[in-house]
Amino acid sequence: GGDGERGAGVRSIPEGAASDPRSSRRSFARAFERSFVRSIDCSSRARASSSRRRMPPRRPKTTRRPAGASSRGRAPATEPSWAHSQAIELLNDAKLATDASAKTSALKALTELVLRKDPNGLLAEFLTPLLELQVDPTPAARKYVASLCEEVVVSHPDHIVPCVGAVRALLKDETPVVVKTAAKSGQVIFREALIQAATLGEGPAVPKHVTETWAAARAIKDDVRALVLSDRANDGVRMQAVKFLEKVVLLFHGVDWGASIVAHDHATLSMDELQTEADDLIGVLLECLKPDACAKQSGTVTLVMIGAAANVTTKLPMYAAFVLPALLELAASYAGQTEDAATAASASASKELRGTLLNALKSGAREMEPFRTEIETALTELGAGDAVDAWRRQTERADAKRKEREAAAAARGGGDRDADDRAKRRRTEDGGGDGPHSGGAGDGSYYDARPTDPGLVAQVLSTIASLAYSDRAMLDTFVRQLGPAVLADVVMAQTMENLHLVGGRTMIDVQAGMGRGVEGIIERAAALHAAGVREGAA
Repeated sequence: GGDGERGAGVRSIPEGAASDPRSSRRSFARAFERSFVRSIDCSSRARASSSRRRMPPRRPKTTRRPAGASSRGRAPATEPSWAHSQAIELLNDAKLATDASAKTSALKALTELVLRKDPNGLLAEFLTPLLELQVDPTPAARKYVASLCEEVVVSHPDHIVPCVGAVRALLKDETPVVVKTAAKSGQVIFREALIQAATLGEGPAVPKHVTETWAAARAIKDDVRALVLSDRANDGVRMQAVKFLEKVVLLFHGVDWGASIVAHDHATLSMDELQTEADDLIGVLLECLKPDACAKQSGTVTLVMIGAAANVTTKLPMYAAFVLPALLELAASYAGQTEDAATAASASASKELRGTLLNALKSGAREMEPFRTEIETALTELGAGDAVDAWRRQTERADAKRKEREAAAAARGGGDRDADDRAKRRRTEDGGGDGPHSGGAGDGSYYDARPTDPGLVAQVLSTIASLAYSDRAMLDTFVRQLGPAVLADVVMAQTMENLHLVGGRTMIDVQAGMGRGVEGIIERAAALHAAGVREGAA
């Protein structure tokens, strides 16, 4: 009876165990042993689970982040990297250093770490505290921030927004060297903002940051314009501001970037309005080149203004009708001065004017022709009469040779020209000269017109699209390493079929002439593509 009562608490007794008391006791013992062991195991697991629930979570080791450093854009890590810890230490050293050289050294080391060694992980976090040093009491630190903005925008254009604000603030700094550096960086940042507005602001919906960035860039342009007109601005600041305006005039006319990407219905930019603004900036420059204004300003500033006006006229001959009269008026104010009466500044200005006007005379541009006589007279009065006579003799000899060639061709009746045409057709039929497997220039150069493998073209396009927004320097190197035939096929594929694979920024780089001779490559690419299409159809 007792065994039965004890067995009742252990679930069940095996069947047939009651017929034999000894067998029943053995069966009960084995059943009880299994049940006891099972209960012990379950209780152990329960205690382990309970202890795990009660144990507080282990907190990862973290490094104290300096004030102003943001964790945005950086994934949390349980163990901070060496680069991150070193960046924090260098930032703290830069903020706490009282010596200008020590502060600058720490900032240079931090820039090397953040921009070059680990930009993807550190730049987003440390750019804001770096730009906050624009209010540092040390002028060297503020100057470094101004140059840092240019470096950041060149290598990582997606961080242009905070850099635009920093440069605009530094243009109002009380230290001339800081303002000069900010104006220099402003040239690069303004161009990048213009390209960003062209590629991302075409509409119909324009991102807010694009609109704000372009508005801030235009404000920078207005601030620099005011510096050019200011009588109290430092000479170095004014010279850099003049170079800024020169760059903006060229950009507004599409020089050095692919302005053709801006359609007439562009939501952010209007090339007509930009060119009207360029006219205003040229007016500012010419106002400062009036004889009365030049007499009041430094001679070095006058030299820079003359050079800027000459460069604009060379690249945009349409402004010759405005620039040349201003230069001739200024030259007249220096004409007839004796060496004793002329100051060092006026002597340097006269020399610069002689070189500028002589280059305009030798250019042979159609826009310069109405001013030819006046330029010759001004050069003679400035003491460059010998150079004018030498140019006249050279021009006369060239005209005489040209007339002789024309007369000889007329006497032959064009027979030799017909023979040259027949020889050219034979070379084409034989696969040489201007045929489908040549460069198309008739100069004996050879370009393989066989099409590049489509897979390679797609891979190149993908790489260009990736580098266009991640690493500008690497993109330049990559494009320069492409062979002429591959580059031709890539350009044609991008233009005709796979434009959606490449951002508009890359189109701007190609149109602006990244790498020397890209315009010729594009023309040859068009000819080779047409020849390949005809060959494939045949």
